[in-house]
Amino acid sequence: MREKSRILLWILLGAAAAALLAIGIILFCANQAALPSQRSGGEDYAYLLRETDGKIGLYLPGEEEPRQVLDIFTYTLPDYDQQQLEEGIPVANDEDLQKYLEEFDS
Repeated sequence: MREKSRILLWILLGAAAAALLAIGIILFCANQAALPSQRSGGEDYAYLLRETDGKIGLYLPGEEEPRQVLDIFTYTLPDYDQQQLEEGIPVANDEDLQKYLEEFDS
């Protein structure tokens, strides 16, 4: 009887671990879907976000000077975001721009 209780306990623990893993995957995928794509196939974008003097610069396509430099220091961002900003993040539209700015400012 004691052996059956142990087996049942292990089955329940395994099921709980699987459920937590599934929830984590679902939440991760939902978060990724909420963010705009960071790379478009070509040069079809409305804005370009790029590191400018330690802050985030907002560029229009083809322009060498930023249209605006935001008061968000890049050193406060995660390494991945800093790397993406060094390369330049193409932004398709105003809605996607707002999503990026909200993420960077949080």
